[in-house]
Amino acid sequence: MNKALKIKYLTFVVCLVFTSTKSLWGQSSADSLRAISEIDTLLEKGWKAFKSQQQVVGLEIISTALSKTDSIFGKSHPAYANCLSARGRMFFFQNRYAEAEAVFLETLTLREQILGKESTAYAQTLDDLGSVFSRTKRPGQAIEKHLAALNILEKNGLTGDDMYNKVLANLSYVYINAGQFEEAEKILLLSINALEKSGRTVSEEYAVCLTNIGVVFYYLAQFDKTISYFEQATHVFISVNKGQDPRMVTLLSNLGLLYSERKDYEEAKDSYLEAADILEKTIGKNTPEFAHLMLNTAGTHFMLEDYDNAERYFLESKTAYEKIEQNFGMLYLRCLRSLAKTKMKKGQYPEAIAYFQATLAGWAEEFGEQDDFCLDTEVELAEAF
Repeated sequence: MNKALKIKYLTFVVCLVFTSTKSLWGQSSADSLRAISEIDTLLEKGWKAFKSQQQVVGLEIISTALSKTDSIFGKSHPAYANCLSARGRMFFFQNRYAEAEAVFLETLTLREQILGKESTAYAQTLDDLGSVFSRTKRPGQAIEKHLAALNILEKNGLTGDDMYNKVLANLSYVYINAGQFEEAEKILLLSINALEKSGRTVSEEYAVCLTNIGVVFYYLAQFDKTISYFEQATHVFISVNKGQDPRMVTLLSNLGLLYSERKDYEEAKDSYLEAADILEKTIGKNTPEFAHLMLNTAGTHFMLEDYDNAERYFLESKTAYEKIEQNFGMLYLRCLRSLAKTKMKKGQYPEAIAYFQATLAGWAEEFGEQDDFCLDTEVELAEAF
């Protein structure tokens, strides 16, 4: 079984938690509420810019919101902590983990002083810190923070809340990456059950949980369960966003690999083609993922003895690899060799010889020393003459 599955887990919590505007700090209630509304608007604009690939602009807007909040209310106000939280999350999404951690620690201190350790906002920041620790290879600290966040949410009776489910998903991510698959399974089953009880079975969170528990069963060598959960996740993603979600590319590609392992090539072929269609519509064809998908699609056609379509998709893969300004060495050479073998199956020996020779020339340039792949190619070349 090929264990090179690249599943995308549920990522960082994106929603902001806006807390109470309880302090007037010498202003009238109307003025205070108006100021809070203006700050919230700035936060929304900042996130909109950030998510629209204008990350610098988004951070600048958050800085403006911080300055405005400080000048009106001072730093000891929930709104200031909300702005800090937004800045930390933006740093996190930029992989600036050291800066994110510093901001989250400051946010945690403020929220403890203002709202207390039992508040949902405090739990949110604990979860944020846990995600930073997870990405910076500190699983023990990550688990501690996520579990503390869950404990607070449970005390507040929020086990059916979106935040609770997202903390569970983040915790399962840590367990999976730490190789603690039994613990990950327990957490994901809790999350799945909570989503089902709250009627959230047509949601991205539910689809991601199904995907992740499929990954867990893969590593527990329960491949039928993996396929079952991946198939369920596919149906949910389609219901949520009509299938036009880049995450489905990875999911369908992995399904194709699993189907191929059990020699169900028709199902594998359909999965690869569906993944390629989504990828082309959402990201484009000039990507490594598209080249890989075409290579796998061609391979299923070859196994089905559909050599015309095998040749078609091997050529698409070859073209895609050549357009990408990166060196994929072995994959590209495997594509050339597969084209040669397809040509042999079609009785087109001169073309087969040319592709075998191109494979060997590429190998000599890329790797130099011979190995089994190279030796096997030489045997196949001799057979083509």
